Amino acid sequence: MRFLVFFILIGVYKCAPEGHLWNYESEGPDFWKEEFLNCKGQKQSPIDITKEYLEYDSNLKPINFGNYDKVSNWNISHNGHTVVVSNIKNDQFTIDGSDFDENFNLLQFHFHWGYNKYHGSEHLIDGEKFPLEMHLVHKSKNGTFTVLGFLFTISEENNPGLDSLLEGVSVARDKGHWQNKTFSLAAMLPESNTLNYYRYLGSLTTPPCTEGVIWNVFSTYINISSEQLTSFRHNVLRLNFRDPQKIYNRQIFTSFPVEGSDKLRSRGGPNQPCVMQNGSQKSKHIILQNGILPILFYIFYLFKLF
Repeated sequence: MRFLVFFILIGVYKCAPEGHLWNYESEGPDFWKEEFLNCKGQKQSPIDITKEYLEYDSNLKPINFGNYDKVSNWNISHNGHTVVVSNIKNDQFTIDGSDFDENFNLLQFHFHWGYNKYHGSEHLIDGEKFPLEMHLVHKSKNGTFTVLGFLFTISEENNPGLDSLLEGVSVARDKGHWQNKTFSLAAMLPESNTLNYYRYLGSLTTPPCTEGVIWNVFSTYINISSEQLTSFRHNVLRLNFRDPQKIYNRQIFTSFPVEGSDKLRSRGGPNQPCVMQNGSQKSKHIILQNGILPILFYIFYLFKLF
């Protein structure tokens, strides 16, 4: 028995992250960049989703939710960084569609919030903050991660689809606290046959900030009342969100045409933009147009500069 305990302890030790402890205070996001090298990367999440970076991609079909309407048993627990929800029965919840060439299985979902209703989300939409954000983390058999991000907005009425979940959240106020509840994922999500979304390549928003994560942030929000939001406000964590990271030379694609965007074209079409980096400022030049004259003007423009 002593040897068994010894090996269990060794296993736990080896599973500990290299950077040891992290949080949202003294060992917060600024600290992460020094202790976890990935957190300094140029494809980090979250980001501020602004119109200037948007480009419509006709390849982004609706995302299909497999088994999301199944009523199942869920464990709602506090891991010291957030409230995380995982399935007890090992039921399979999947997504496909979009431009995916493989299926993704749900691992868990969790939340990010702040200490008042004017902030809390990790992603911003044109600079707008939201009081709460939910991340449904999925992984394919090949090891690729994709996350579904849902933003919450304040409503006057309670959202009954959140009742069972929030009962568990109210219990999971501190690390080690948990409760099991029964509900369906579909009950929490917006009622729509087709949910539009933003797509970009980013990272995990917590250490080790692993990059290569396919992000899908939905443009339809989930309603939550101020009263319901207190389930998170009473948590031992006053806030647990990371500020938006630099976009660098990334693009944000949409599954829907966006009014006001200067890139209302399909990725892979005849007018594919070329994004170029010039010092610290990003300039976008559309090289491939119908005809040779625009290309000649572009070459003249380059020689004029240099």
